Amino acid sequence: MNYARIYAEFISDRLTKQPTKPDYFEKHHILPRCKGGGNECLNIIRLTAEDHLFAHIVLARIHGGSLWHAVSMMTMQSHKRPHNSGYVRRSRKIFAKAKIEAAAAHSVIMKGRFTGEDHPMWGIPCSELSKQKTRARHALGLHPMSSPEARKKVSDALKGRYFSPEHREKISKTKMGVKQSDETCKKKSASHMGKKLSAEHIKNLILAQTGKKKSAQAVANMKAALTGRKLSPEHIESLKVAASKRENKTPFLGGSHSDATKKRMSEVNQAKKIYAKMYCVSPKYVSIAMMKLAGIVIGDQLEGVNKGA
Repeated sequence: MNYARIYAEFISDRLTKQPTKPDYFEKHHILPRCKGGGNECLNIIRLTAEDHLFAHIVLARIHGGSLWHAVSMMTMQSHKRPHNSGYVRRSRKIFAKAKIEAAAAHSVIMKGRFTGEDHPMWGIPCSELSKQKTRARHALGLHPMSSPEARKKVSDALKGRYFSPEHREKISKTKMGVKQSDETCKKKSASHMGKKLSAEHIKNLILAQTGKKKSAQAVANMKAALTGRKLSPEHIESLKVAASKRENKTPFLGGSHSDATKKRMSEVNQAKKIYAKMYCVSPKYVSIAMMKLAGIVIGDQLEGVNKGA
């Protein structure tokens, strides 16, 4: 299709039909400024909002590039544009099609640009006012990520994505020292409530933590969080139910421990009692890992128990 001819004929026709006040109109550069056009009177024409959008769509199809960005900006809501039912009805199809074309073209143009440290907003934190506005848009359902469909698209796009160690290190540094509000913690807790992790997910979590040594500060934080904490009746009941569903409930039936193993088990049980007394929990729910985190060390004997001696 010869879009250059269509554009020339369109402009020639509209030069004789320019809207005037009090009608709503927008000024349009016949030759775009990015292509050498200026603000001369002969280069400016008054168009209706619909005609202005149509003109930019045709120009974008002729020249491509940054002109699709102009189309993208025009398809956004604006308080200046008329929103009467007639205007919306007439331009709905044009807007819908233009949005799709502009988004696809803009995605190609912007791919690989403004990422990482090259992004103009790199290292600049959002102001508290900006955060409040974003929260309000989420609450009203006006944010692009408010809909479940949008979140699912992002989730599907990130599934199976591999992050390099350098990338993970950068993410870790940006999150370090950031304390989340109580409201955020409650929301996260509620979103995970009732969710069951797959066997593969649990395996990945175990592998991710294997060999990692927690810092003294992390250990201290865990101690503080567990101090005085009591398991709820529901939690205790869920542990009982989980234990009842295990296969091979008595794998050692008929077996006998050696004297050395009995001694090690006795020492571990004594350590469990110490932990239980410190944190006001029942000894039967205390694990060796919990005692290690709390700094209750039994020496090499713990390793023997871990290996199933």
